[in-house]
Amino acid sequence: MKADKLQSDILQQELIEVFQLYIEYSQKSFTQNFDGLNINEIHAIHFVGTLDKPNVTALANNMRITKGAVTKIMKRLQKSGYLTDYKLETNKKEKYFMLTQNGQDMKERHDRIHMATFDKDKAIFDQFNDGNKEVIYEFLTALKSHIHEKDNTHSSTSF
Repeated sequence: MKADKLQSDILQQELIEVFQLYIEYSQKSFTQNFDGLNINEIHAIHFVGTLDKPNVTALANNMRITKGAVTKIMKRLQKSGYLTDYKLETNKKEKYFMLTQNGQDMKERHDRIHMATFDKDKAIFDQFNDGNKEVIYEFLTALKSHIHEKDNTHSSTSF
């Protein structure tokens, strides 16, 4: 029983270190590759470039952030020349967004980097047999559920 506890503690510490490394890597990658844009700005560019008629509500839902946060991001991206807004003839009230050429270039850069990273990271999983991959998948699924549960039950508390 004690060995199980120790093993779980070690696994949990390793997981925390992986999360920390991932955050550090992501921040460094964004600084180096995306001209000072942050992760939410890059994801906004991505979704504006992929959604049909992207508006504040659609972007907030896809990015899992508030409409107010999306509005601020859109203003910064418009000011920086990455996107513009438009209205439909049938709906003059709702504002939609589209990428400028700079925005399209940034989306393509993000897509290339994302795919290269995905391909590189895929090699990690190729080291494991199918049985190990099933265990990894079960763990990741359980972890994702656990995080969603914590988020739903502790959304108003700080860590």
